[in-house]
Amino acid sequence: MIARTILDARIAEVREALRKARLLRHMAVVFVLGLVVRGGFLLATWQGIKLPKQLDRWSMLGLILLALIAYLKGRRNIWSDRDIARLIEQKHPSLDSLLLTALDHKPQAEEPAGYLHERLIDHALARSATQNWPITVADKPYRRALAAAWITVLCFLATDITLRLNAPNHKSKIVNHKSEASASTTFTTTLTPGDAEVERNSRVIIEARFTGPVPADATLVTTDLDGTEGERQPMRLTVDGQVFGGMIAKADRDTRYLVEFAGEKSAPHTLTVFDYPALVRSDVIVTPPDYTKLPAKETKNTQKVTALEGSKIAWKIKVNKPLLAGSDAGTPARTTPFEPHLTAAELFGEDQSVIPLTPSAEDPTLLEAVLTATTSQKYRLHLVDEADRGNKNPPCFTVTVQSNQLAKIEVVFPKRDIQVSSLQELPVEAKISDDLSVVKSGAVFSINGHEKEVAFTHAATEPRKKQDVRAELLLEKEGAQPRQLVSYYVWAEDTGPKGEVRRNMSDMFFAEVRHFEDIFREAEAPPPEPGQPKPKAQKLIELQKQVVNATWKLIRDANGGRPMESLAPDASVVHQSQGIAMEQTKEAMEEVEDAEVKKYLTEAWKSMKDALDPLNQAAEEKKRSPLNQALTFEQSALEWLHRAQSREHQVMRQNSPLMAGAPQEANKNQIMDLELKQKDQRYEEEKAATEEQTAEQQENLQVLNRLKELARRQEALAEKMKELQNQLAQAKSESEKQEL
Repeated sequence: MIARTILDARIAEVREALRKARLLRHMAVVFVLGLVVRGGFLLATWQGIKLPKQLDRWSMLGLILLALIAYLKGRRNIWSDRDIARLIEQKHPSLDSLLLTALDHKPQAEEPAGYLHERLIDHALARSATQNWPITVADKPYRRALAAAWITVLCFLATDITLRLNAPNHKSKIVNHKSEASASTTFTTTLTPGDAEVERNSRVIIEARFTGPVPADATLVTTDLDGTEGERQPMRLTVDGQVFGGMIAKADRDTRYLVEFAGEKSAPHTLTVFDYPALVRSDVIVTPPDYTKLPAKETKNTQKVTALEGSKIAWKIKVNKPLLAGSDAGTPARTTPFEPHLTAAELFGEDQSVIPLTPSAEDPTLLEAVLTATTSQKYRLHLVDEADRGNKNPPCFTVTVQSNQLAKIEVVFPKRDIQVSSLQELPVEAKISDDLSVVKSGAVFSINGHEKEVAFTHAATEPRKKQDVRAELLLEKEGAQPRQLVSYYVWAEDTGPKGEVRRNMSDMFFAEVRHFEDIFREAEAPPPEPGQPKPKAQKLIELQKQVVNATWKLIRDANGGRPMESLAPDASVVHQSQGIAMEQTKEAMEEVEDAEVKKYLTEAWKSMKDALDPLNQAAEEKKRSPLNQALTFEQSALEWLHRAQSREHQVMRQNSPLMAGAPQEANKNQIMDLELKQKDQRYEEEKAATEEQTAEQQENLQVLNRLKELARRQEALAEKMKELQNQLAQAKSESEKQEL
């Protein structure tokens, strides 16, 4: 498993850092012992005590032997993977045994890893990238050990030099040492790291350790594999006294190296450079679904793509090593097993899905993968080469999937309920747009139980570009009569994900056909005349309008794909509201004495009653078709209520500000034009408190408030969903997405 290989490499880095720190501590202990021994010799010299010459030599040999033992012991590995995991867990308690659990089970080569185990390893890798285990776990011990080693070495050298300077025969010893070195012609040396593999462009430290005589100087010589000499650089004698050190600053190709000293050469060694698998660049081609009739779009050098749901996404990923294709892949191999190549390449998704990458027939370093855009998620690019080396810090590929939205409709004019005369035109203006294209649009007018559809003339719109549309209904031509009610809405059609034609509809608006001349005059507030509706009749009309609008929104949402199971509670609210409107209509019927008005109210009551059964059926059986039947009856009731209004509006002067017998929003301008002469009272007496509402009235008020909320809720939900989609697209972590 690629992820397990990468995790093992992270643990190995921590183990290597701890091993180096342990080696330095052992060497520091050795030099402390040497410091004690040499300090004892120095103290004896100052006190005039003459020590045997052989004792000095044997002490140095003993220290060298101890240093060798400490070096060998320090290079040993004493930590298992679980030991390293415990150290990491102690340093990072937030892991909460995650790493130990991930290491508990190591599947065999032929055994597939379990789903939960893969998830644990992925989480552990994510933590290692952010916590930098080699630094946080081993850096502090290593620095301490290094400082201790340097301090002990310097103290040892200072003591040894002081001892030799205070010795009476130090000059003769130096002369004898030089003469012996010059007389010796045999040197034995060992080069470190010897033959080795190193990462390309890395820095390599070369050490030449001499056993026995040590030459006065040494030179590091590098050559190419063909024998061409490269650099020659002098090496420096380390504090060990037996080791010369040098450095190859940048190993960018395979190199041979050796050390020259005292006219001799060491055995040559070879440094073989290698490259970790890596991403060079990635291109993507997005092919929209066939129904959109949009061309494919290619984006160069990107790791992020946004596509419409159902699109084909073709990744073209360029890597630094060819992928060795097998015979079952149907692609001839372009490399031999001895050349650097990849053995595995895949895209690993957040949902644990794996998309294998295949080499291109023309270029084995160009890997291809095709996927269908269904859900938004991120993929990690995992690469493994012939030496089981994984790519460092696997790059992330982000796929953002956008759903095919319904066409958007913005009614520009009149955008509210209005009054019109039977001789004028009823204009409707709107702006339509779609994320793909609006194929067709129009407006539907309903008058006197008959519908008339007017199609707008325009070509298919461009993606996300608003199109201005306009239509007029000639009321005189349609035979409109005063007190009739005209309802209208705008529709727009686009293409759905399956190639189907979808129709979206705007809110429903109303236009009341008034008399050619309505009369407004001032009166002295006499008792209500028989047959004249009271002010609450206007509230009844507004209530019925809200019922019609709520039912219309339910129909529109159902046509837009929203399931009836989620609309059933709203349909139940509309059913209760229609029942309340029936009760208020019945009360109005009992109060009026005019036969014609009573007839209109009776017809409105019958239409409301006919609408109850379809609304109840839609709420209980969760069916969509009864809503259309209920809407027809609701509109009929609304029109009968308008007919019940008096043709003549009387404005009466009372103690309170002016009131109209049937105040309507559309009549405000006419009422304000009246020049009424009255004297406003500066101070008004306090009115008696109104009677407390009954429990039934409070319950009805709650239902009506819910009805008003239905009229506004869909717009608020749409805006909120759009805002959340934008936030999800900008979320950087999985935790932020889950919270949203």
